[in-house]
Order: sequence, then C-alpha cells, then structure tokens
Amino acid sequence: MKYGKLFSLAIKAGNEGTPDWIFSTNPDNSPRSGGGGGVLRLRLQDSDDGQASGCGVRMDLGNPTNLTYRRHYQALLTEVAKFIKTRSDWYRALAYMRVSGANLFSHENRLPKGCAAGCTCNPAVLAADGYRPSGLYAFYDEQTKLLGDLFPGKAIGYMLIQDGFPRINETGGYLTSSGASSNSSSLPAFFEQTQTNLDRGQQLLGLRFAVAHNGLQIKGNGCPFDGLHPKPVRPLDDYQGPLDSRCPNRWAVREGAEGQITGFQVTSPTKEERGVDTPSDIDLAYQNEWDNSDGIYFETYEYVLWLTENTNRGVLPGSRKTVGAWTEDLHRRRNDSILRNFPAAGNPFPATYSFTFRNSGMTPQTLTYIHGGKCGGGRQEWGSIVIDAQPPTIKPGGVVSASSYGQFTAIAPGSWIEIYGSNLAASTREWTGADFNGLNAPTALSETTVRIGGQSAFVQYIGPGRVNAQVPSSVVAGTQPLILTTAVGASAPYSLTVNPTQPGILAPPSFEIGGRRYAAALFSDNATYVLPPGAFPGLPSRRARPGETIVLYGVGFGPVTPAIPAGQVVQQSNTLALPFQVFFGQTRATTVSFSGLAPGAIGLYQFNVVVPNVAASDAVPLTFTLGGVSGTQVLFVAVQN
Repeated sequence: MKYGKLFSLAIKAGNEGTPDWIFSTNPDNSPRSGGGGGVLRLRLQDSDDGQASGCGVRMDLGNPTNLTYRRHYQALLTEVAKFIKTRSDWYRALAYMRVSGANLFSHENRLPKGCAAGCTCNPAVLAADGYRPSGLYAFYDEQTKLLGDLFPGKAIGYMLIQDGFPRINETGGYLTSSGASSNSSSLPAFFEQTQTNLDRGQQLLGLRFAVAHNGLQIKGNGCPFDGLHPKPVRPLDDYQGPLDSRCPNRWAVREGAEGQITGFQVTSPTKEERGVDTPSDIDLAYQNEWDNSDGIYFETYEYVLWLTENTNRGVLPGSRKTVGAWTEDLHRRRNDSILRNFPAAGNPFPATYSFTFRNSGMTPQTLTYIHGGKCGGGRQEWGSIVIDAQPPTIKPGGVVSASSYGQFTAIAPGSWIEIYGSNLAASTREWTGADFNGLNAPTALSETTVRIGGQSAFVQYIGPGRVNAQVPSSVVAGTQPLILTTAVGASAPYSLTVNPTQPGILAPPSFEIGGRRYAAALFSDNATYVLPPGAFPGLPSRRARPGETIVLYGVGFGPVTPAIPAGQVVQQSNTLALPFQVFFGQTRATTVSFSGLAPGAIGLYQFNVVVPNVAASDAVPLTFTLGGVSGTQVLFVAVQN
C-alpha cells in the first residue's frame, strides 16, 4: 500500500477461517463455560469439486444462518472497518470488499454440500441445525448492506460458485445420497441460492455490487457473441461455447449483460485445467475477458504479473500491449456509451475533483485537483496537489541493490538498485513503452532523475518512498555520490561503494522455506519453479533431475561480449565476459549452455545450467563463482534422482 498497491479484503469462515472460540463446545464435544461463543459445532466433511480422495476434508463449521453466528460475523466486519479507517492511505488503497463468511476452502461463496453414501451428509447436518434458504438470504442481505454502510465509496464484490450451497428446502428437507428430497417438499434448483444472492445484492447496492468469478482461462474458439458489446441478455445456456472454447463463466457474463459490474480472476495451474501462468497466457486471458464478456476488471497472480512485467519490457506477445494498456482498456468501459449502465457507477479516474472545506467562522475554501493529462503537451502524467513541498531525502542505508537479488549495500555498473527515502517523487508509476526512445530506457520519470558519479541512471519506477533505477555502465569503481532530483529540488549526495561487479541471483524474500532461501530457478517451460513440490500454493514447482536444464536470473554480473550498455533492451547474442561457475553442493555444473544478458530485457542476466549428478534433496545448496570469486548468497534448490 505504501508503494501504490491496491488490495481487496474478504474474511472467510470455511475450513481454514472459522475461529474455534465461536463454538459452544470444545473439540471433544464437552460444553464450554458460559456457553462459549454460542454457535453449535457442526461436524462436516467435503471436497473441492472432487479433487480430494474419499469423502473429503473434515472440518468444524458454524451455520451462517444461525442468528448468533450472524451477529459474530457482523461484529467482526465492523471492527475491521474501524481498523482500516484509522489510516486514510489504507482506506484509499482498498479496491473493494468481498462478501464472504459462508465458505468451504477459499473466500468463494459456497458451503459443504456433498451427501455420498458412507460419507457425512452435509445437507442433513446443516438442515438439522436450522439451515434454510431464507436464512442464507438474510445472512447475505445483512452482510451486503453492512459492508455498503461501513465502506462508503467502495465496491462490494461477490465471488460466485454457481452450485455453491446445499440443497435444503424451507421445511428442512434436504438432498439425500439417492438424489431425492428427504421430505415431500421440492428442493431449490441447483443454482437457485447463488442466483438469488446475486439478484438481492444488486437490489441492495446497485452498481456497487460487483460480481466476479475465479476461473478465467486463455481464450479459445467458438464462444457465443465473441466481440459483441454489450452482450445480449439470454438464457444461461446461450453463453456456453463448444468443448475447449474456455468461455468466461456464464453467470458472470449474464450479470454483465444485465448491466452489472463484473470482473474475473485467472485460473491457477491445477491438475484439471490449464492455468494462466505465462505472458502469452495473460495476453490471451485479457483477450478472453475483453471479447467474451463486458467485464471491467481483471485479477492475476503476482508471480505471473512479475514474469510478464519482466519479459520483453512487459510487451505481451500477441496483442503487443502491456498489462497497463489492457487495464486502461478495461477502465475505459466505465465511460463507454455502448455499455449504457456503467457510466452511472462513476469514473474511477476523473480528470478533475473538487472538495470544499468549511470551518466555523472561516470562508469556505474549495481545492480542485486537476489530472496531469489535462496540462502541457498532451503527455499523460499524474497530477497532484502539493502543500509545503520538500526536496527529496534519502534515508540512511537507503540505497541497496535489488532486494530480490541479494539486497547488497554496494552496487556495480549496470546493476539494479532501490532507493528509499521521502519526497522522492510526486507520483507513483513505472516506465512504459512511451517513455523509451527506441531501445533506450528513460533517464527521467515525471521529473524524478538519479545521477551516480555525475552520470544519469535509467529510472524504471518512481514513488514518494522508493525509486528503482539501473546504474549506468561507465560509473567508475570506488566511492561515488548518488543524487536524486525532483521538480522541488535535489537530495543531499549519498555516498555509496561501486564495485566492478556485485553479483546476485534472483531469490525473492518470499522464496524462503524453513529458514532457507531458494533461488527462483525455472525449468525450460518458463513457468515451473525448481522447488519442493507444493512449496507455495498455486505456484507450479517440482524437483530438478540430473541432466535437466534450469534457468537462473541475476543482476550485477559485469560486462558481456560484445558490449551492451546499460539502459538498452538486449537484442543480440552475448556472453558473460568473466568466467562463471555454478555448484550444487560441492559438485560443479560442468555445462552452462548460456551465460549473459537475457534477450528482450534490460540489465537482467540469464544462466542456463545443466543439473549435475548429486544426491537427491529438497535443500541442495546452490553457490556460484564469478571470475574465481565466490558469491555471498546462501541459496538452495530441490533435486531428485
């Protein structure tokens, strides 16, 4: 949030989200003093769409239609809202709140509903505790209205699972293992409870109620109404494409056709379906949402976004757009006259905004913010209102090499650095294709510049508290001053040590398992990481085998042959000038098929390494030498025989 990221928030109450204190009994069913939290402990068991073997996972849940449960959950949301509102930057960074609280494994709205012979019959358990569809609707009505009141100006999202709730009727009959109702009354239709929640949410909040689906795939062929906008309102089956068409979810598409704001989250890699995990996949997933829905927002996994932004300068292979350009296209739908309902939701990025301050005994004063794109020669810039502007200040210890590549206090020519401090920029943004001069990167973003040893660095990202830049190639080794300049003024010179090389392998802080930092090594598919299987949920990983080629990335490894200067997109074959060796434990990798600057990138080194024959382990030490000097990082990879 401090550096410009948005967040959404949902508080799930499923297998991993239900606090034990709400129950009236202990796990051994003995009563708690004073009745505990007053909610009956329900022993349920279910799987995630058949992905678990047997009867599924056992879990203790509460019944969300229970009045005490509903009061607990509402109190929780109220306290969360109070906490977020204690800081304006937290509230400003909140993209939307998600309706939740009736869950299975994730924040998607669903409950255990399986009833197979020989397994727990979840509908029977819930029905016996008073679950009725009318109670479910009351739970969601109360929560949706409460969230709307607690978070003014924010969208309230509903992540749908179409067949998400147990089929129980208003007289307590439920779907048995034979497929029939346990009593003489008819059961709700498969999708009736989810559809009713969507309709009631729209009635309560109008366009603030946003419908989303977690399952957007890459675009296939044959989706109905491809490229037609607005989508026509039709029966659900009319949005169904042929096998492998990978059309967006029918319920979300129809909600958008009816004028509701919708969005999609991409799939993660699973055994059952292809996940969205490469730059090409991201491009095709955007295209799928753009052509086959009226959706206006898109969510993906951060590691895929990182890979996309750091491949080919972020330019996607099919559309030739960046993620930012796709996002702007989706935002423009908010003001598109073709999509008649959306403008009523308001423009999230208005050109101007005014607010009048009124204090007792003083003349009202109106301040108007004007977007930077309205000024100057038409180049898009962030506008701002600055009060008591101060020159930039670099904090002590505030210049380091890239944090995911070792975060060293010394730097090297051509390496990437991070600068931390205050007032470093008046806005927050990354470079875009428009900032480049051919293949050459910019040396200024929105009037923020960096000079090292008197030479201009290449500025990739700016924000009030952080700037990312690439060190120019010709900076001389030794102690050199770094000066950061904005429109307000220049920082005091910051002294830092420049070494001929300062090599670091990509190993983000998030790649730490059991106190060991793992290299972010990839297999040749550029999607699967060399990690213990299942190390991080949603991240494809497996152990490497001797003889396989893995890819390492790094910064600060020095010159290449032929020479390629800093700040230039790599377009030609090249080789690292200094000898480079990689060791797996004590065993040297005898084959490094490529070592040099990665094609299509800037200042990023790539090493294609063939894994030697070493003992199998999930924690094989990975070290390297450059020019005979050992690197200082302590890293690991996973290897099997």
